[in-house]
Amino acid sequence: MGRGSKPAKGKAKPAVPRKMQKNEDSKVRDLETRLAEALGQLQTRDSELLEALEQQTATSDILKVIASTPTDLTPVFETILRSAVRLFNAYGGSIRRFDGKLVHLAAVTSPNPEADDRLRRIFPHPPDREYAAERPILDGTVAHIPDTEDEPSELTRRLARDFGFRRVLAVPMLREGQIVGVINVTGSEPGSYSAQQIAVLQTFADQAVIAIENVRLFRAAREEHGAHPGPRSGYRSPGAADGDERDSPRDLGVPDRSPASVR
Repeated sequence: MGRGSKPAKGKAKPAVPRKMQKNEDSKVRDLETRLAEALGQLQTRDSELLEALEQQTATSDILKVIASTPTDLTPVFETILRSAVRLFNAYGGSIRRFDGKLVHLAAVTSPNPEADDRLRRIFPHPPDREYAAERPILDGTVAHIPDTEDEPSELTRRLARDFGFRRVLAVPMLREGQIVGVINVTGSEPGSYSAQQIAVLQTFADQAVIAIENVRLFRAAREEHGAHPGPRSGYRSPGAADGDERDSPRDLGVPDRSPASVR
């Protein structure tokens, strides 16, 4: 290199056109969006698979109890209710049987044992629309209360405050088109239940009806073979007309409070 000569400059990189840079940025953002959507879909699928597995496990547990107690509905109803509350991550719930005239409390669970006891004391009684959980017995349709504080019924609002829940979902239990009861769950926070959740609770209601039918068939078969007539044989509810045979308290899955049982 000669004295006083200037060093040669390297070749300058060609400038990236602004439009091309924008296109690259757009592609990156589009890729990030698609990745986020794919991740969300995977998480949703994982959640759905987990829920399906939990529901399958609950059904298996219920079927085991049905098979192990073919003449007693109480442990079956308690298992169904606990499974529903666990699957919904609910505050509590209840199963109520309907014998055609009166509503009987078959099972109840909540974190408030004192409130549970107060609820038990009001049964049996005729179905009452003031209780949100009993409207399916009267209407044959789902009762869905997203916020009990917006509920017109003072009785429902008072009951919700007493227990500590803020929303209610109740579905009817149907056997051959006849309403035989209702199952409900409650939530500690207000909010709507999804169509999928309503369908899941209906599945639990169907399982309760299967249990009722299983007990009826088992006792019918036992009586047909002349082995120890079941509690249903010859039972008439207090005040029933001659020949009007109804479900005994044991058939209903509730404690028998008839005079013969307390002597």
